[in-house]
Amino acid sequence: MQGAVEAGERAAREVLNALGKVAKKDIWVQEPESEDVPAVEITHTFWERNLPPVTGLLLKIIGFSTSVTALWFVVYKFRLPTRS
Repeated sequence: MQGAVEAGERAAREVLNALGKVAKKDIWVQEPESEDVPAVEITHTFWERNLPPVTGLLLKIIGFSTSVTALWFVVYKFRLPTRS
């Protein structure tokens, strides 16, 4: 919510700048860091950096299983090469 408020205030300052009521240097105002919730650097492990994303892996599994199912359906429906 705080980010949305800041974005709205920045947009208002940009409009005021376009109207000539605010100097360009005043558009991007740096907010002070919160004392209640200090910023913490996010560190990633080796696995988080190098494993493929879950969505990509999931899409590959779904695509493969769909292909196998379609192939099985074609073989079953048309009774392609059968063993004697």
